Amino acid sequence: MKIGEKVDWTFCPYCGAPTDTPSPSTGYVKSGVRDQVFEVVVRQALAGAPWQEICAGPMQANNIRPADVEAEVNRRKISQAGAANNQSRVGLLGAAILLLTILLVLAYYLANSGK
Repeated sequence: MKIGEKVDWTFCPYCGAPTDTPSPSTGYVKSGVRDQVFEVVVRQALAGAPWQEICAGPMQANNIRPADVEAEVNRRKISQAGAANNQSRVGLLGAAILLLTILLVLAYYLANSGK
């Protein structure tokens, strides 16, 4: 690599070690500055910060449109809502199983207590 030469860096998803030799077979994923800036802006928006004001400069420098950020925020909110629904269903299922177990033990106890 020469000084000033543009390198397309990739990072190991497990250890984060940078490498300049992409290898799709080893699971390395490309990670550009734009992607990192986009992620920071989305997280600011999810946190309720005034992201359009505080992130305007980096967004402009990396060609990130507010509509793209809003679309990603909406996608993540829908995804999080779906996960919350699944968790509540699992909780209700667990409660139902516990109640059924208690009822079975009680029925067994009542059936065998008169013998």
